[in-house]
Amino acid sequence: MRFHGNVGFNGAQFHDRAGFYEARFDGGAVFNEARNVGFYGAQFRGSAGFHGVRFHGNVGFNGAQFHGMIGFDGVQVDKRIEFEGVRVRVDMAHSARREWPGGYVIRGAASDEETHIDGAEGTWGHLLRTDES
Repeated sequence: MRFHGNVGFNGAQFHDRAGFYEARFDGGAVFNEARNVGFYGAQFRGSAGFHGVRFHGNVGFNGAQFHGMIGFDGVQVDKRIEFEGVRVRVDMAHSARREWPGGYVIRGAASDEETHIDGAEGTWGHLLRTDES
């Protein structure tokens, strides 16, 4: 699925699990207080806000791409949050706000080939757990 403009899911509660798997968010995407949702392979091409979100159960962002500003401040997870294989655009202005859950850092790509993603502009790095860095 593809969202062309800005979208907001403020206060959304999905009674079953909602999957935004391989979704593409071209504008800003805000998920404040969302519950029971997953984002495997999603592309956040604008800003992505997960401020104060409480995730019940496991939540996954595995394989997601973050192109712009990101906010995970105040996120609460009662089980586990996963960011395996997440790519982050690293050639953003220093003023671009980037807030990850505790225990994660952005690392540059290991090789020149890894700094590019087909179909995406910019230079890319990886989001890694600090205990793996």
